[in-house]
Amino acid sequence: MSAPRALAALTRPIARQAGVKAAASALGRLALDWPLIVGPHWAATTRPEKLSAARGGEGAVLTLVVDPTEALSLQHDLERLAERINSHFGHRAVAKVKLRQRPIRSSTPRGRPAPLSPAETAHIETVVATIGDDALRQRLARMGRTLYALDRITSTDQ
Repeated sequence: MSAPRALAALTRPIARQAGVKAAASALGRLALDWPLIVGPHWAATTRPEKLSAARGGEGAVLTLVVDPTEALSLQHDLERLAERINSHFGHRAVAKVKLRQRPIRSSTPRGRPAPLSPAETAHIETVVATIGDDALRQRLARMGRTLYALDRITSTDQ
């Protein structure tokens, strides 16, 4: 018979793995909704990079990459930025925001991309048609349209 072990020792790896998945999901959602949360100016000059657990429990530490020319201005706006993020999530998801200065290539397209072709639109609708949740289906369709548009922009820029 093996020696007794603490329950926490057995559950810690599972909880850690679940926490990583939850953080990745939250970061993905944050990155997808970033322009809606922070507005066009900060969306063009910042990018969420990492979401990690805060010491002491509630909330997480969000690491943002910020263009060096905007870092000082953003430093003065961090509290309001954290409030906007938390109101978007509906709970205190972010307890602290850390900045990492690095040049950011603008991801905003020059002008509007051409509308999708009927075949592209039909393909997106076919792919998401089996999803039962209306809100999720609409978001995934929007993401598909965005990916098609971004693909056109990046393939013409290269």
